[in-house]
Amino acid sequence: RSMATTGPAMSVTTDASGLPFLDIPLAGHKDSALVTFAPDTIDVGEVYPCTLPLLTPLELMNVGTVDGRLDSTASVPDGLVDFGGNLSKNMLAGAVDTVWVSVNTKTFGAFASTVELTSRPCDIAQTLLVQGSLIDPTPVLRPSSVVFGFTTVGDTSYQTVVIRNPTKVDMTLDSITISGTTFAIADLVTVPMTIPANDSVSIRLLFAPVADGTWAGRFSV
Repeated sequence: RSMATTGPAMSVTTDASGLPFLDIPLAGHKDSALVTFAPDTIDVGEVYPCTLPLLTPLELMNVGTVDGRLDSTASVPDGLVDFGGNLSKNMLAGAVDTVWVSVNTKTFGAFASTVELTSRPCDIAQTLLVQGSLIDPTPVLRPSSVVFGFTTVGDTSYQTVVIRNPTKVDMTLDSITISGTTFAIADLVTVPMTIPANDSVSIRLLFAPVADGTWAGRFSV
């Protein structure tokens, strides 16, 4: 005849003989489903061709109460980011795991790429940003060519060459040579020579012609 709910139960009152009251317990459970990851931005900083491909860890976490899966849903142009194929990682509720992200590029300069990842079964879209900068580790010589100008026989002219390390790590020069019979390194230089990160060294070169004419040589590191 009447029905009411009070708390986690439903009560029914009837006018049936011998059965005036029914009490039915109720129960329920709210589940959540989310597989996520950290960090959401991977900044590999300054990298060099000899250090690529670079592997960096990505932590996966199922923060939901049911089993789930994390999928990569879009390919990355130029193969900049790779999970060893498309990512499809099944995760038990509450589980934590690590996958390795491979970063690779052949273009010098800053790079950035976004990877679309989707948490199943609720299809929650998430974005992973991968960025860094590929640096050419070749030492930079300035000037790119040296002209000593007019120098008479028996005189000596001097010019300075600057060798710059363009990277964020120390660089070692294993050899410094100069060719041409009338050219030489003016000061004592000891190799191997270390150039600190983002620093430079100066080397004086001399030209001492032994006869009239045009002379050519080469400075190499």
